Amino acid sequence: MSAQTKPLGRQNGVTLLEVLIAIVVLSIGMLGMLGIMMNSMKLTTSSNYRSTAAQQAYSMADTLKANIANWATYTTSSATAVGGCLTATGCLSASNNNPSLIGTEINMWNERLATILPSGAGTVCRDSSPTDGVPGGWQCSGGAGDPYVIKVCWDEARIGATATTTAVGLQAYECIRVNL
Repeated sequence: MSAQTKPLGRQNGVTLLEVLIAIVVLSIGMLGMLGIMMNSMKLTTSSNYRSTAAQQAYSMADTLKANIANWATYTTSSATAVGGCLTATGCLSASNNNPSLIGTEINMWNERLATILPSGAGTVCRDSSPTDGVPGGWQCSGGAGDPYVIKVCWDEARIGATATTTAVGLQAYECIRVNL
């Protein structure tokens, strides 16, 4: 028998089997790590949306605080933009209680929400209950003694996160609320 040949025995193929088992174990570990990374990305995206929504809600709160005498007009505004409203000859030349100016401000705010949040929308109303419903369909109690609130909602279904606000047959939304 030469030094280069070995007799066939029970050990043939064991190394190949060990390599296959190692690949399976490594693959399971890698899939687990991938799942953790995906979940982390979802939570990070949701956190970014929440921060953006809070910033936009506080931005509208600052706008309302700058025009405190006309809060009631913000809750009844049609949110229709008026062309040239923010010019010296437009809405700014009229009185402070100008529905066109307030409608333009709310319209611009909602356009900004729709741009920076997925299906983002907001409302200003008087309400004593927590955020509910979906954008454009919030239930605001509107009572004279209820606090003024700003509500901002956006679609969380795109990232697969669980949203706190849902409606039958509609997308899942996440909402925040700022009391004034």
